[in-house]
Amino acid sequence: MELGDLSVCKSIGSLHNSLISNIYSYFTNKYNIDINKNYDEDNDFNYNYSNSTINTNPLDYKVYLDDILRQLNGFDFKSLLIKQLKEKIKDICQNRYNKEWGIEIKGNTIKFNDLLSWGYWGSALDKILLIESALSWLEFGEEMEIPEFNQVRNRYSMRWDEINPCMELGTKKIKSIKFFKNGRMDIKFSSPEIARKFISEWCGYPLIDKA
Repeated sequence: MELGDLSVCKSIGSLHNSLISNIYSYFTNKYNIDINKNYDEDNDFNYNYSNSTINTNPLDYKVYLDDILRQLNGFDFKSLLIKQLKEKIKDICQNRYNKEWGIEIKGNTIKFNDLLSWGYWGSALDKILLIESALSWLEFGEEMEIPEFNQVRNRYSMRWDEINPCMELGTKKIKSIKFFKNGRMDIKFSSPEIARKFISEWCGYPLIDKA
């Protein structure tokens, strides 16, 4: 195809990459999973400056759908979501360098020590909402918004004095959640068995049973 305006080539390449990006975004947003976007951001369709031509090979969307299915690595979308969520929670509970755990269990209460950092540059919001996702799977068997977490939802930052530090939950398995100014977060469950189930299955904490 002969073309005298290089800007048109750039526009075609931009549209091409935008469509591919939308394919990946559809699946990441619909299923709330992390997948890599495999395409060339600088695609200019091999513009030939000597004769002002470009290679206009048609876009085959199936190539990118196949890539997404490959990245599932044998999991379905729901199973991959749960797997990635568990990995993220383990990552915030265990130091990646010295492998020390920042959590402990006391009866029916799990203490997440030094989990939260309050303020604009803190990471409290993302971590709290990750925990909420895991708790909803434990309680409801699916990802749902727990009403008591609405005070931290859709915010850009959060200071300690802007929240209710003690949340009583009206659910069967989770009794309450407490936030502390020093960054600790406590979750009280309805029984020690459920607390142990959560800390083991969702946090990846290696429980050692007494003989």
